[in-house]
Amino acid sequence: MAILFGLIACQEKNPINKPKEKELVSNFDKAIEQNPYNAEAYFNRGQSFYLSSKLIAAKKDFDKAIEIDSLYIPALKFRARIQFEKNQFQEALKDLSLCLKYAPEEEEIYIDVAKIYLFTMQYQKAIDHVNAALKINKYNSEAYFIKGYCYKEAKDTLRATSAFQTTIEQNPNHLNAYMQLALFAFDKNDPLCVEYYNQAIRIAPQNQEAFYGKGLYYQQNKAYKQAIKTYQDLLSINHQSEKAYYNLGYVYLLMDSLDRSYKHFNAACRVAPAYDNAYYNRGLVAERLARYQSAMQDFRQTLSLNPDHILANEGLERVKLILKDK
Repeated sequence: MAILFGLIACQEKNPINKPKEKELVSNFDKAIEQNPYNAEAYFNRGQSFYLSSKLIAAKKDFDKAIEIDSLYIPALKFRARIQFEKNQFQEALKDLSLCLKYAPEEEEIYIDVAKIYLFTMQYQKAIDHVNAALKINKYNSEAYFIKGYCYKEAKDTLRATSAFQTTIEQNPNHLNAYMQLALFAFDKNDPLCVEYYNQAIRIAPQNQEAFYGKGLYYQQNKAYKQAIKTYQDLLSINHQSEKAYYNLGYVYLLMDSLDRSYKHFNAACRVAPAYDNAYYNRGLVAERLARYQSAMQDFRQTLSLNPDHILANEGLERVKLILKDK
């Protein structure tokens, strides 16, 4: 859920380049100086602050706009979004309830309310508000996405999949919907998983989660060459990805390419010194390469990080016996 709302809660924000932002704020300052009782002037400056992620300054201006005009809908909407981001759900619902009362034709308000109910696990209320938004605009992709996530959380995979499919029909560039569809396809071992991840990568070429999921699908289906290529692509984006190094090590181990396997488990240990399984698997490869002292050190390191690691304990005892017999 945290990942979801990291992506959808602030979707309307767009970065503003600094020179333009300063110019805009200066113009808004002048408008406020000329008419300090103009709610719209405070809202305009607050919106500029909001879009550049200056939430404290933005909220002050929205508060002032609402102080001047208690039913100034734009300021109420944006203040509710800030409250949402701060997990102040009751305060946000209070502002949005006023918006719904006096601007019931605005679909965005229903969507904002639905997000709060989704986040607080009140799924039917979320769906009710999504449906209200869809009555106003049946092409609203975010409404279908929220509905899909509600069904997912309620363990109704069939309806969730249908809603996410409708999301991408309405918006072919909806990253989150492709990622959700990829997860469902992955769970069913459906080859469509790869296409969904490819679409996510098309939209967000630096999306590490998509590369990792795609590589894991190939790995689990023994398409080792494709898995290796995908994990290498991930490393080209993030050369510190311990998961990519670890999985490359694991794939090479499955292919019995022990030197390459050791190299990549070693890299995983280097970039993630607390990665217990990386040490265990490096030790396992060292054992197969007859590097028993190294294997023993790695098994011990694994146990120092995770004393309950059963396989590392078994490996340590196994190597001790080998060295004792020599």
